[in-house]
Amino acid sequence: MNAQNKNEENKYYDSGNLKATRIHQENHNKCEYIFYFENGNIKTTGYNLEYKKEGKAKLRKVGKWKYFYEDGNKKSEGEYAQGKKIGEWKYYYNDGTIKSKGSFRDNEEIDIWTFYHENGEVKCEGFYKEGKRTEEWKFYYESGKLKSIGDYTGGKNSGKWQYFHENGEKNREGILINSEKTGLWKFYNEKGELTTSGNYNNNVSEGLWTFRFIDKNSGEKGYYEEEFINGKLSGFRKFYRSDKTLYATGKVVEKEKNVGEWKLYDKNEQLLKIINYSNNVLSGRWITYYPNGKINQMGFYKNGIPFGEIISYHENGKLYSMGKIENGLMHGEWKYYNENGDYDKSVEYKEGKEVN
Repeated sequence: MNAQNKNEENKYYDSGNLKATRIHQENHNKCEYIFYFENGNIKTTGYNLEYKKEGKAKLRKVGKWKYFYEDGNKKSEGEYAQGKKIGEWKYYYNDGTIKSKGSFRDNEEIDIWTFYHENGEVKCEGFYKEGKRTEEWKFYYESGKLKSIGDYTGGKNSGKWQYFHENGEKNREGILINSEKTGLWKFYNEKGELTTSGNYNNNVSEGLWTFRFIDKNSGEKGYYEEEFINGKLSGFRKFYRSDKTLYATGKVVEKEKNVGEWKLYDKNEQLLKIINYSNNVLSGRWITYYPNGKINQMGFYKNGIPFGEIISYHENGKLYSMGKIENGLMHGEWKYYNENGDYDKSVEYKEGKEVN
């Protein structure tokens, strides 16, 4: 082949810089095309078959094609047949490191594909069938540690999926159908400890969920249950100790604020106390109980501080004492009664101290 058998045609940007070159060999319908960025660097190179359809000129990519970033670094490369990608294709990051590689058939991804992080570590790998992900796929952190593993069907997550923290401990696990969470899902902290579990229906949380925690004051582990309604938490919670005994129930609103009536229970699940909250502050009536279920004391909170009259009872239900609280301290006359409920004595208090 000599130069005399080739014709070269050029197109230019408005700036006058070369935009595209078409190199045509006489008596052939296969032409080489070179496209340029306006800065002069090559954008794309490859071959087109030129033909006519219904009287209109058409192009169809064939053979080896290469694509470049604007700074001149290679972006991707592979082959076409009849305008469709075939065989192995490679894609690159701007710095030249491999981004992904795999095979095509009739413009659809097939067989195994591998994707990479910019640091060269594998990002994910798995199989394609007719352009859609299928079978088992694995995903990795930039460190090379396993991030998740699960199956695809028809390009969508399907079946059991497991996700991991970078330290190797389990992060979460559950079932995906058409890439939507369904059934029971479990979530874990970086120590591999179960923190949350509950059910999904078409990717929407539903039913009773369990949330595990460590009490900030006692350090004791426990958990609470709360129901999802129409994908939103109801706010009503039941708290349990690590031995699964109930110890509190109540309502929580936005930003974890306690509201309304709360009930506290002892380790035998006997009602121990009833308190009320307003915007996370103790407010209104409170009542404490003996293990036999009878009232021990009752009174009121105002802005988180006990105030007003407090009444106490003996365990047999008979009146024990009554008096007032000011600024959280016993104040004024307090009356005391014996176990028969008969008056015993009166004591005067001032700012929490007995007055002789």
